[in-house]
Amino acid sequence: MAVKLDTHRLISLIPIMPYHKVADIGVGTSGLTPTLAKYLFDGKVFAVDTNDERLKPSRDYVEKIKLRNVQHLVYKPGDKLSLDDASLDGAVMVLSLGKSSDPDALLEETKRVLKKGGWLVILGQRRASNVNGAEAEQFVSEDDAISKARSAGYRVREQKAFSDTYYMLMLRK
Repeated sequence: MAVKLDTHRLISLIPIMPYHKVADIGVGTSGLTPTLAKYLFDGKVFAVDTNDERLKPSRDYVEKIKLRNVQHLVYKPGDKLSLDDASLDGAVMVLSLGKSSDPDALLEETKRVLKKGGWLVILGQRRASNVNGAEAEQFVSEDDAISKARSAGYRVREQKAFSDTYYMLMLRK
């Protein structure tokens, strides 16, 4: 089931600039990659997920609307992202921590590719009962996400209720 997310509102709340290089980690069905790519007209989006099948809808849509600043990458948990150290200005994870087989490693690997002072936005569900089709075992509470982020060395800059369904964490490397 597709995630219902106000992508334009999200972009208005994050410290993104049109020339940034940003990763959409856990592309899935959030619909965020095209919105990011349109905003980043002088930048680049790296759409990341665990296999080509999960990237296919994004790849097809990006090709259909002729966005040229998106690169799709497969990330296998336990491997390195195929991005250089300190190469990204920011990253966004929509429900990705709960879906990751190793959320701590995902946070560490994301931190590796962020520039000093780079930002990471995490959107997670506010309640374990899911209106968007994720399993209860995929739920990561706001407190758990903060704890994991701090353990990985991130600074929590902001936390808020993004909507009735999601919390939002703004982290800095």
